[in-house]
Formats: sequence, C-alpha cells, structure tokens
Amino acid sequence: EYLLEELPRRAYAPDWETQNDFESDTLDNREMAEMSWQVRDVIRTVIRKRLEDIDAGAKPRADLLQKMIEVYTEDYPEAAGNVEMLTAELGDNLVEIMFAGYNTAVPTTCHAFFFLAHFPEMAQRVKDEVDSVLQGRHPTAEDIKNLKFCERVFMETLRLCPPASLIARQTTRDLE
Repeated sequence: EYLLEELPRRAYAPDWETQNDFESDTLDNREMAEMSWQVRDVIRTVIRKRLEDIDAGAKPRADLLQKMIEVYTEDYPEAAGNVEMLTAELGDNLVEIMFAGYNTAVPTTCHAFFFLAHFPEMAQRVKDEVDSVLQGRHPTAEDIKNLKFCERVFMETLRLCPPASLIARQTTRDLE
C-alpha cells in the first residue's frame, strides 16, 4: 500500500528534487527502500518456488514468469539450474515490469473502456473483431497483429488521453 501511495506522490511532485531524490537519508527514502526490499523478497520467493516446481517436474504454466524463465535460460544457458542467478535477474526485471507501467496502462485501459461505453457501436466492432480472430480461445501474441480495430481504439485513446502528456524538466545548470 505504501508504494502505491508513494510512487505517484513522487512522480507528480511539483519539484524536481522530490521526484528524483532516492538517496538522501530521509524517513521517506528509508521507508521506500524498506518497501522495495520487501517487494523484491516476495518476488524472489515466488521465483524460487516456481524453479523448485520446475525441477520437481511440474507442468509449465502459461504465464509471464514462465516465459521469462524460458527466454532467460535460452539466452544464458549457464543460468539453467542456477537458482540464485535466475532469481536475481528475473526478480529485478519483474519488479520493473510490475511498477514501471502501473501509472500508464491502467488509466489508458480505463479511458478506452470509457470511450467504448460512450460509443456502443465501436464497442460492438471491438467485440466482433475479438470474436472473429479468437474464435472462443484465449489470445496469443500472434493474435495481436490481427486485432487491427482494437489497436486503433487504443491508439486513439492514447492520442486523446496520453498517460504522460506533459513531462516537466528543470535545468540544473546554465546552458550556452
């Protein structure tokens, strides 16, 4: 809960120092560091458990973690069977995936659903396209290229409601 409150507070702080200060010895930074380590510990526990399950012969799951394990061990064969190496690498990547997009994907999806709710004929076109392409099965990465109208809906949503419409910058030194 702390991270979900603290990350937006820092991201939308009016001053550059608050947005980018993660190193000063302040109560906020100490709490942020502690929460970050707690999140990493939970994620690493999940990864270790998955690797143990794989070693025990469990059926691979069709999820992001499984795909990351497969890709990483394919790219780095020396990591296969190396629980510590896999846990460290995948753990850091999963933390980034979990928190890097939390403040962009959710509002974009909500805005898209808002627009579709206000334009039922467009919502029907999305439904028809999804039904036609997927034919009752779960989507795969290959299906994305065939969901042209869905892509247009999200692109128009991003045009109308960009998640980062303004990025403030502050110079730190005089420029010539």
